[in-house]
Amino acid sequence: MNLGKFKYYLIAALAVVFAASQSALSQCALCRSGLEGDPQAAAASHQIDIAVLMLLVPPVLIFVGFFVLVYRFRNHFKSPQEGRTSVDGLSG
Repeated sequence: MNLGKFKYYLIAALAVVFAASQSALSQCALCRSGLEGDPQAAAASHQIDIAVLMLLVPPVLIFVGFFVLVYRFRNHFKSPQEGRTSVDGLSG
């Protein structure tokens, strides 16, 4: 994939993430029920939303790092003879 197409895919992915960000800031039923009786529910709800997003960052970074390493070293362990064929079609 050339760099120009990658930029367009990245921009499209970011647009989708920003368009769906409002629905991503929702809480689970347990968190919501815990905040129902709070007089400052809006502020507490916002703090819980930020905390949930902060707890999401490390696993995402670990998975992205793992897949980047796999992508970078995908051909590192192949022997030099793999994938090569002679002129007449026989390997070796």
